[in-house]
Order: sequence, then structure tokens, then C-alpha cells
Amino acid sequence: GERDAGQEFRWKEFYNEEIDDLLKSKQTELNKVYSKFTGKENRPTEKPKTMSLGEWQKLLEGAGLMDGEIFGDRACRLCYVRSMQTSEDELTDDMAHRKLTMVEFYEAIGRVAQHRMVNGDADHPLAPACGTFAGFIAEVISAMFKSITKPKIKPKQADAKQGEGEADGKQGEGGGGSRRASKEKL
Repeated sequence: GERDAGQEFRWKEFYNEEIDDLLKSKQTELNKVYSKFTGKENRPTEKPKTMSLGEWQKLLEGAGLMDGEIFGDRACRLCYVRSMQTSEDELTDDMAHRKLTMVEFYEAIGRVAQHRMVNGDADHPLAPACGTFAGFIAEVISAMFKSITKPKIKPKQADAKQGEGEADGKQGEGGGGSRRASKEKL
């Protein structure tokens, strides 16, 4: 496999004033995204809550960043793993390799942006218009935040849409409509 120049990435591209200012300006959004996708695999009393690989992948999929062309499952996992800091005590903390802290989350976002910038196609719909590293990070953060703030269809709106389908003569298999619709009428 390919080797990661982790420290080189951190010092040459990520640890600078422009990226620091960007992350500080987006801290509220980042905190909301992080808190929504953390804690499912933590122990009940474990604090602070951390992000598992599954939660990370679910976040990227929901944000539309995993397209399978520029950014797929392998890239998702590499960004997660390469952002992890060395555990203080690997012998007693058997779950350290499965916990992405907030600081590591910031770096993982930077790694997603770098991967998209280096491997992306300018004509691809997910490629941002600006070509700077900070611009790619801003686009990744924006996509993540939009994924948690999408308006959800309320049950009444869903029922109205279902009613429209029945009014148009559209019914489920067998011509009797859906069971759910039948139960709701009772």
C-alpha cells in the first residue's frame, strides 16, 4: 500500500493561519455535525463522545461526499485512520483505534478535502469552483452541515403525497393499496 506522509501534510498544508481561521469561523457548524455523528459506539459512561468509523462513513455518505469515483470507501477509511493520533496507552485502551476525537475530526475533514483536490475532476459536480485547499475544506464542511440541516418531510406532508397517489389511481400490488394506508383508514 501507499505510505502516508502524515506529518508533512500537517505541517505544510494543514497547520497554518488560513486553515486555522477557516476552522474557527466554522466551529459552530463543525460542533453540530460532530455531536450528531458521535457516541453510538461509546460506552455509556464514556466522555467525551467520539466518532467511530461507521459514524464517519455515514456522515460522508449523507453529505454526498462518497461518490465512488473521486472518493470511495477506501479513501473514507484512509482519511479516518490517517487522522488518528497515537494512543497514549494502547495496552489498556482497546478501543482507541475506533475513536475519532474532535481535533482528529478536523484533520479528517482536511484529508477529505485534500483527497478531493488532488484526485478530483474539475468538471465533477462535487468539485468546488475554487481550487485552494481552504476552499475545498470549506466545501466539505458546507456539504456536511447541509446534510444535517436538510428539511425533513413531516408525516402530514408524506400522508398528503400518499393521498395524491391514491387519487391518481396508483395503488400497490394487487390493486388494494398498501396495508399501511388500510390501517390508517381504520
